[in-house]
Amino acid sequence: MASTPFTGTRSLRRQITIVLATSLVILVIVLIFPLRILLLQSFAALETSSMQTDLDRVANALQAEQNRIDTALVSWSTWDDTYAFIEAPEADYISNNVGDDVFASYKLNLMAFLNQQQALVYGRMADAGRFSDLAPEFLPFVQQMPQLTTFSDPNQRNLGIVRFQERIVLIAARPIINSQAQGPIRGTVIFGRYLDQQLLDALAATTLFPFRLEDAVKPPIDLSGPIQQLNATNPRLISPIDEHALRGLQQIDDLQAKPALIVNIVRPRTIYNHGQHALQFVLILTAAVTAVGGLILYFLLNRVVISRVLKLSNEIKHVANNLHERVAVVGNDEVAGLAASINQTLAVLEQSQQATTAAETERNQFQATILASQAKQLALQDQLIQAQDVVIAEQATPLIPFSDDMLVMPLVGAIDQARASQILRSLLQGIEQQRARIALVDITGVAQIDGFTAAMLLKAANAVRLLGAQLVLTGLSPEIAQSLVAFGQQLDQLTTFSTLQAGIAWSIRR
Repeated sequence: MASTPFTGTRSLRRQITIVLATSLVILVIVLIFPLRILLLQSFAALETSSMQTDLDRVANALQAEQNRIDTALVSWSTWDDTYAFIEAPEADYISNNVGDDVFASYKLNLMAFLNQQQALVYGRMADAGRFSDLAPEFLPFVQQMPQLTTFSDPNQRNLGIVRFQERIVLIAARPIINSQAQGPIRGTVIFGRYLDQQLLDALAATTLFPFRLEDAVKPPIDLSGPIQQLNATNPRLISPIDEHALRGLQQIDDLQAKPALIVNIVRPRTIYNHGQHALQFVLILTAAVTAVGGLILYFLLNRVVISRVLKLSNEIKHVANNLHERVAVVGNDEVAGLAASINQTLAVLEQSQQATTAAETERNQFQATILASQAKQLALQDQLIQAQDVVIAEQATPLIPFSDDMLVMPLVGAIDQARASQILRSLLQGIEQQRARIALVDITGVAQIDGFTAAMLLKAANAVRLLGAQLVLTGLSPEIAQSLVAFGQQLDQLTTFSTLQAGIAWSIRR
């Protein structure tokens, strides 16, 4: 009996074509819309984060300038000469200490000394290189702001932003106490700097990008609307101007908690525009990859699946002529014949899968053991590096007890800010622990002295003096002495010798 020709292949090929095309279209649609939302939101969040960072950098630059003014103020407010001057004003103090170069050196525009009764003892202003007495309205202005003249602690400081004579001023105030940082408080020293174009240029150089500082009282017309959204709770606003520009605003309050400045940064929406271009590229690429992938998949399915099913169906028909080998066919396509033929291979496949799973589990356990061992080794290396860093830091600033009341610290190499802090900390700790009365700092091994190192040495001398000891600087070559003089440092506060031996001999005689 002849077998009837099997025609299910064409029907199966048509079904696969329809299912594959529909699936690819749905996949593209499902990918496009979430991808568009996620990418654009991510790039918008990224440009917002970048703008927040820029606003923080401007605020930090302003705060750094205020701290610089306050740092300059410390040496004046905690000085015995100032302490005596407020009690008994003398012209020598002004002529010797408050010259025109002081304003230029500290970058100040106004300086005021007030006694405990808030009366002006001395005041002076500088603007564009012109010097004059302090404006008469400054004293009433300060008296109306207790933040500048009222102190609960001798070490308290008050700094911030004020508006004086229609100008924004960065101002700092400290109580006048003696050189031992003790009271009673005899008055107030106030330093101020105008927020002028010179300062704005310096801040822009610090932040490395342009920005504008708007007057919160008289803002530009185009900012009147957005500024109304700023308050003490929400002092920052970041919003797009259009598709090509983004604006960031931040409110900065003065000492009276009133809006004083508005940081205004306008940036091109480069990140967002790049995101749109990237999205377009991704969409085009996704569509192209999907189309090419669909054609390749259809070709592979037709070649690997459908053709093999047809061949297998013909083999099954041939086997069906043998009475000892029967195949039950259910349905109207080759899949039914394929189901009958693969029943014999299921057991083999199951055994193979179990063996593969066991091998995979063993491999994962082995990898986990290796990773744990590597993590432990890395932790030990980190501990060793940290211990080495501590030893190196201690050896960089050796402190040698020479006698019961004398310490010697030889310095070698360049001195940066981190090492300067370590030197000062080690020196003060050693003096306190040894109860030394003389500390010799030998700079024979320091090849070069800059302004920062010179300032550090003077700072160390003052700190040592506060502990009741005396700092002696040795190893002072003529070149280094000339460098210190060139940097404008007051060397009369230091006891210096050209060699360590001379310093030790002098200290023993003391």
